[in-house]
Amino acid sequence: MLTGEPFKLIELRRTAHQRMKISCSVYAAVSPEDFEWLREYRWSLNISGIKRLYAFTNVLDTKGKWRYMGMHRMIVLRSSVLTEEEVADHRNGYTLDNRRCNLKPASQSGNRKNRYPFESLHTDEPFPPPYAPATGPLLPSGAAYHYSKEYGVWRIVA
Repeated sequence: MLTGEPFKLIELRRTAHQRMKISCSVYAAVSPEDFEWLREYRWSLNISGIKRLYAFTNVLDTKGKWRYMGMHRMIVLRSSVLTEEEVADHRNGYTLDNRRCNLKPASQSGNRKNRYPFESLHTDEPFPPPYAPATGPLLPSGAAYHYSKEYGVWRIVA
């Protein structure tokens, strides 16, 4: 759940098929310090498995080939060093919460243990609600998103 830390939202492009499954806009939450450089890329929605939503883009690697890379991996690579065996892990299990406070390097097995059971959410939606500036079932009772014009970031307020 997005609590405490300020964040900015990046809208993800969706295919026509994805728009049929998820009718509302889909956003990834990022730390304000990462927002500007992440906006230089075109981010797309990727549905992994049954209910996992990720933000992905294409990047040019050192060999001159285009690679498909997740936003969470790019942020962790920029802020820390990953070994070949490590992956970027979401601490709270929400795959579209790409704030620095929510990302950490982890082993493959450690990453699998941290899966959030989206099926346990009480919602009729086929996918977990995306991070969007509206009150939704991922927020605690009585909480809502609030946009701070002074700082240009979203916060959750009770």
